Amino acid sequence: MTLETIKMLQHQTYPIEIVLVGDSKIEQNIAKQTGCRYVQHANRPLGAKHQAGIDYARLLSPDVLMTTGSDSWVSLDWVERMLPYLSVYDCVGQNRWYVLNLQEDSMRIVGPGHGLCQYQGKRAGDPLGVGRLITHEGLEMMNWQVYPVQNNRNLDGNVYRQMLYAGLSIGVVNEVPVKILGIKGPWEVLSRWVERQDNHYFPEPEQWLDKYFLGGLEALNRVRAACWADEMGKQ
Repeated sequence: MTLETIKMLQHQTYPIEIVLVGDSKIEQNIAKQTGCRYVQHANRPLGAKHQAGIDYARLLSPDVLMTTGSDSWVSLDWVERMLPYLSVYDCVGQNRWYVLNLQEDSMRIVGPGHGLCQYQGKRAGDPLGVGRLITHEGLEMMNWQVYPVQNNRNLDGNVYRQMLYAGLSIGVVNEVPVKILGIKGPWEVLSRWVERQDNHYFPEPEQWLDKYFLGGLEALNRVRAACWADEMGKQ
């Protein structure tokens, strides 16, 4: 999944440089294979892992820094669409996302509906960590201390409060026609697929995926084949 996520990022319509943070030989090999920079750091606490990536990125003096995860995708034109808003905000992102369960026999995509897959209320102005862009100036205002290094959960809310405390202007632009997709599979994650009766499912998930994540269906089929090679061979 990490490999396919990096490939998707490398096909962004605006060129970016990728820093992969991990603690296994597999992740190190993926970084070499894809030409990414690599930072070795334990996966837990997750806040410390993310901050290790920030600390390394600081040495590169980026104009803008974006965070994402190994099993979360943003549309291929995400960076291009979001960058103009950084002329107004120090930080920008979305807080509506979509979820796909790769372990089901048939593809289903859950989207925002009835309060699911979106921040509301007091967190309505809080951009999701996936795809969140922060300017160099905003990072300087925070002294580059973005993540609570002792935390393994509730990172988005903590980062949001940290940005507010530092005085960053924050924009949530859900109206931009780009999407965030979280993919649940047979790997350990902190958030999990939740079956609910009021879930909002898309009737044609393959078409939706092809529209917002070109090449995503083929990528997910490769992941599925790798994760369930024995079962696929029996079919």
